[in-house]
Amino acid sequence: MKSPSKSPPKEHTRSIGMHGEQIAVDYLIRAGYEIIANNWQIWWGELDIVAQLKQKIVFVEVKFRRKKLGGSAKESLSPKKQSQFRRSSELFLLKHDVQSADYQYDFIAIDQQIGKYQLSHFKNIELK
Repeated sequence: MKSPSKSPPKEHTRSIGMHGEQIAVDYLIRAGYEIIANNWQIWWGELDIVAQLKQKIVFVEVKFRRKKLGGSAKESLSPKKQSQFRRSSELFLLKHDVQSADYQYDFIAIDQQIGKYQLSHFKNIELK
C-alpha cells in the first residue's frame, strides 16, 4: 500500500503559482506597468513576469503561499532561486538585444489567509 504523498501534485502546484502570477499581473497593470512577457522559459527555469515602467525593464519574481506552512511567501526567495532569477534575466536581455537597458529586480509576495490576499511588492531588490 502506497503512503499518501506529502506534497501536492506538480500540476496543482503549477496552477496555484499561475493564480498568484495573475494576481501580480493585475496589480502591476493597475500600477501602470506594461507587461512584456509572462512565464518566459529557459531550460533551467523561468521569469514569472517581465514588465516595463517608463523606460525601465522590471523582472518580477512572484511567490504565492496559501498557508503559513513552510514560511511566508517573502521567506521563499532562496539564494539558489535568486541566482536563477539573475541568470534568466541576463539571458532575456541578451536574447532581446537590450543589454544596455536600465533594469531592476522586483519581488511580489502574496500570502492568502482565509480567502483574503496580502500582496507585498518589494521594488529594486538586491540579489545575492
